[in-house]
Parts: sequence; C-alpha cells; structure tokens
Amino acid sequence: MDERQFLDQIDCRFPYLDGARALALVEQACRISPNAVFAVVDELARPPRSAAVPRGTRRRLLEVIAARFDHPLAADMLAVARDMIDGKTLPLAATLTIMRRIALFPDQYAALGMVRMACQEPGDEADVEYQRIVTSWGARQP
Repeated sequence: MDERQFLDQIDCRFPYLDGARALALVEQACRISPNAVFAVVDELARPPRSAAVPRGTRRRLLEVIAARFDHPLAADMLAVARDMIDGKTLPLAATLTIMRRIALFPDQYAALGMVRMACQEPGDEADVEYQRIVTSWGARQP
C-alpha cells in the first residue's frame, strides 16, 4: 500500500476503539513514511466529532508511536498532539515556530496541517505561513 492509499484509508476512519487494528495501522504507517505517521498522530489529536474516543485511548496510541517512531519532528508533533487531546491550543508564535521547523522536512503535510489547526489564533498569519511552506515544497517537485 502506498502513502496515498493509507491516508485515504484512515482519514476520519481510524479504528480508535479496535486496539489490534489501531496498532497494526501504527506499525504500517511507520513502514510507509513519516507523513503517514503524522497523519495517524493527527487522527489521534483530532478525531471526527462522530467518534467518541476516550483521551486515554488516544494517549496510549501516541505512546506506542513515541516508542516506535524516530524522526526529528516526532517530539514536537507528539507534544502538540498531547496538548490537543487535552483541549489546549498553541499560541500563534509557537505555531509559526513549529511550522518553520516542519518546513525543513518537505512533504510533511499531515504535520503541517495539524499544527495549523492547533493554533489558538487561526487566521491570516498562520494561513500565510502554511501556504508559503506548501508552495516551497511544491517548488522542489520535478
């Protein structure tokens, strides 16, 4: 399965309450790409409103990811996800700082989108930075 197929499979359909399936998807994401892992982290941080998922379940899955996934952005992304699970948001300055770190790792769209959504002051400045980064990544593609 490629990254796009994986992302389509989990988008708003992550099996939060099926422990075995959730763990299998975490493992699969780790084999596919960092963006796939960050998409799982995003699903855990921001489940659809229709999914009543206990915070403890989401936090346990994040800890599985923390133990299995080694990436320079992992600590930042897991910290943001934990805060989002607890209902916290990021100040604009922190949002922009983390977005700029993410920018150094092209094509980490799931991470970038999650941080943008975590901002307590959504709007122009975060959106402009998001677009700037996405555009810079697109310029790298052949």
